[in-house]
Amino acid sequence: MTQQSDHIKSFYDELLRTRLFSFINATPGFVHNISNPLTIIATRAQLLQLKMLQNTDFKKMVEQSKIIESMLNNIVYISRNILDQKFKLLNINELLKNELTFLLTDLFFKHNVEKKYQLHPNLPKTKGVYFHISTVFFCVMQLQFFLMRDAVEKKVSVRTSEKDNNIIIDITGTGERLSEVEVNQIFSKSINLETDDIKPKQLLINNLAKSCQITSDDNIILVVESNPYQTHYQMVIPIIHE
Repeated sequence: MTQQSDHIKSFYDELLRTRLFSFINATPGFVHNISNPLTIIATRAQLLQLKMLQNTDFKKMVEQSKIIESMLNNIVYISRNILDQKFKLLNINELLKNELTFLLTDLFFKHNVEKKYQLHPNLPKTKGVYFHISTVFFCVMQLQFFLMRDAVEKKVSVRTSEKDNNIIIDITGTGERLSEVEVNQIFSKSINLETDDIKPKQLLINNLAKSCQITSDDNIILVVESNPYQTHYQMVIPIIHE
């Protein structure tokens, strides 16, 4: 009976992955179907705004339409790039802007966290795999959300810079500290895979550890330092032009 249950669970996991991949691949078409009527509504609102300048409702409709359009474009950007395993030229600032916009779907991050972004205006592009870099960043942010949930001050800063032919991404967040053991687990080759009774924090640490392993061949380095007041993560990405 147990063996049959294991087979069923295996089939379920496989079919779920298939459905999820299908959903992600279908996202651009889904967004396109929404964008067409949205464009018509926005255009009509703009025309009515010109005819009835005293009515501010049409201006609000146009503004809200632009917000929805921006959100839809973000979904398309993420869905197209997240499945791309190709080694290609990447704009790290653009990657971070879109990942941070997508993270606003987390209502805790959107409404409760004070955010500060400093993206280097002349940051060079580099060749890399979008999934690798974005997944490390995503796992860092997910762990940091957990660490700051009960903090009095909930602050996150993200900064990019260039140094010694590397792109540097610095992420700092307030909240619960990571112990030395937990920091070491992030860089351990042996990940705790006990999932029956695994704690949420350990699961997030495991995910970050896995993301670090998939970037090992890309020479991407992650450094983590934690104290009682904040945790600092630094991603070092080599600049590759060829």
